[in-house]
Amino acid sequence: MTGTPRAAEDRSLRIQAHNAQWRELCSVTLLAGLDPAVDPAALRAALRRLYDVDPTAPILCRVAAGPLRWVPVAPEEIDRRLEELVVDVRGTPKEDLEELVERLLREGDPMVPFRLFVHDDHHAWQLSHVLGDGVYANRHVVAELVRCAANGDVPAGLVRGPHRPRLLARAVWRTLLRRPRLTTWRVALDRLRSAPPSTPPAGDPADRQVALSVVSRMSGPGMREAVRRWRDEQAADTSVAVSTMAAVRSALEVEGAFLPGTDTVVLFDGRRYLPAGTHVAGNFSSALRLTPENSTDPRRMARQMRRDAALGLPLVSMLVATVTHTLSRFRPSAAGGSGSVVLTHLGPLTELRELPWQAPPTEQRIIQAPAPSAAVSMTACISEWQDRIVLSVSFDSRRVPRAAVTRALERVLDDPRAFLPAGAAG
Repeated sequence: MTGTPRAAEDRSLRIQAHNAQWRELCSVTLLAGLDPAVDPAALRAALRRLYDVDPTAPILCRVAAGPLRWVPVAPEEIDRRLEELVVDVRGTPKEDLEELVERLLREGDPMVPFRLFVHDDHHAWQLSHVLGDGVYANRHVVAELVRCAANGDVPAGLVRGPHRPRLLARAVWRTLLRRPRLTTWRVALDRLRSAPPSTPPAGDPADRQVALSVVSRMSGPGMREAVRRWRDEQAADTSVAVSTMAAVRSALEVEGAFLPGTDTVVLFDGRRYLPAGTHVAGNFSSALRLTPENSTDPRRMARQMRRDAALGLPLVSMLVATVTHTLSRFRPSAAGGSGSVVLTHLGPLTELRELPWQAPPTEQRIIQAPAPSAAVSMTACISEWQDRIVLSVSFDSRRVPRAAVTRALERVLDDPRAFLPAGAAG
């Protein structure tokens, strides 16, 4: 006898390990100056069109524990759910934007993967990393949702995507198994052995949540061009993005935000290992640990990143993280917290520049702040807006002095070349 198909709201769908491993991390994205026509009603209508196409879309679901799973919302509850997800706070007292981002980051709840606050002059997304990485969030949760709210389309990029372990298996096969390379595994093992010991701060995790802080700055016009000129003169084989990351890392160390030799990790987009045009719904990023001598010299940094990428080390990192999370359900995981600094570069934010803006470019404001995990002391998020550089550093204020972060960001955005090396790399 054939069973009756269950309605979507009667099914819960396991959150896959590659997404569940990020459950403790939240981020906030703020855009100031969008067209006010992108109001709560228009945003809810776009999400309602998504629900009509795919009621199991993760952005619409509730999250349940034990193990983590997406729980679709019943049709009779969806309107109330959309009011919970898109919050109308127009008419409320204004907050300093940096303080607002900091508050939303502290209030982030891993069990609420998405919430959008619409203010009179800005929109603020509160996101759980379970929903997706920075690339996915910018392209779909932010840009596509706003665009569809404005033009009446369905945000199709937010539908439930293909089973991602198959994508990881495909990438591993294409890169590591079809032509096995012993060097990849030897280098990966050497990096693992040389990683610094974990020294997490003592105290309740709730104390750390309260200690989350954010400093965000945007440079004046022409700063991206200044970095490009240095690159052309000194390091033509690197990129503006790598040069900027190295300058930011150097400035933070010079100003005393952390001790010399602190472990440095670069977040790497693993989509390059998939066939062109492959859509990834969720997370497909991994961590590349830089050797200490490569963390502040863009030429050395670029050389290591090219070599590591060619060896497929980002895939090894992704594979290990996914397997480790899966096994952690059956055995206690080791304590983490090395106090590392994480660098992530989100590029020129092309998708966001093409949105319906009301404010002129000089008055537009972008803040993107991912919370650092317990394994790191700070995360520096770097992007480009027109010819400007945008920096947001989120950090554990029990470990990192706010004044040092503020000095570092203001100095590096005033003169990035001051933190870039001269002459040939060693």
